[in-house]
Amino acid sequence: MKTIVSGLFLLAFSSLYAQQNAIKFQVGYGVPLGSGTVGTSTSSNSSSSYIRSATRGSFGSGTQLEVGYTRSLSGLLSFQMDVSYLFGKQYNTSGDSYTYQGTNYGSSVSTNANFFFFSPQVRAKLGEGKFVPYVSVGPVVGTGKVHDKGDYNIYDHSPYTYEFTYSGSVSVGAKTTVGVEVTQGKFGFFGQLTMVNMSYAPTKGIYTKYVNSGADNLPDMNTAQKETSFVNSYDANAIQDPSQPSKQLKQYYPLSSLSLNFGVLYHF
Repeated sequence: MKTIVSGLFLLAFSSLYAQQNAIKFQVGYGVPLGSGTVGTSTSSNSSSSYIRSATRGSFGSGTQLEVGYTRSLSGLLSFQMDVSYLFGKQYNTSGDSYTYQGTNYGSSVSTNANFFFFSPQVRAKLGEGKFVPYVSVGPVVGTGKVHDKGDYNIYDHSPYTYEFTYSGSVSVGAKTTVGVEVTQGKFGFFGQLTMVNMSYAPTKGIYTKYVNSGADNLPDMNTAQKETSFVNSYDANAIQDPSQPSKQLKQYYPLSSLSLNFGVLYHF
């Protein structure tokens, strides 16, 4: 019995001693993994018919910076915590552009997202040697904002520009990576594909800029005009309290991506 206990203790001690830590840094760029409508554009043809078209994509697209910590659990399995930041791709949409009596009219809107992502992962090596393939999988939690910037100059209306920010809510999804690590001493270099599946439903929005005919209207706007709450349902006939945010139905925006990443690890 003492021999068995001693053996188990020795095995546990040796496993603990064999554990390794690593920190990593990587950069990559994501493209839509399943796209949705992120905006609409309007144009006209020679017959003066107006054509509306959807701009499709994902707010998860764009440049991604990531840092991570890895703790070896065994020879092949590791626990990994990733923290990443997304500089989202900007999507541009426009209204019909035309000239009337020497004046140019039209509209344009640009939209992009900035997000933090946190993801605990289980990482598994698929071999040994200098070139080591690996996979990892785990949940991912995202929090951030979506920014709208609009510029409108429409005939028979005052020109105005605005900035509107969507925020609130936390997105939860799944993250999977497939890659290859090249080890050189305490350093490792890797390339990987990262797949993130999730969506984002903001719960509130606010105008951070509203300029009409060159005048800043933001200080004169009441709460209902300036702020919006996005909800699952509301009474459309209810009288709006000007001191409370207005209500609109909640929408789900795509936040999924497929990215190619390259990075470096340091084992210690």
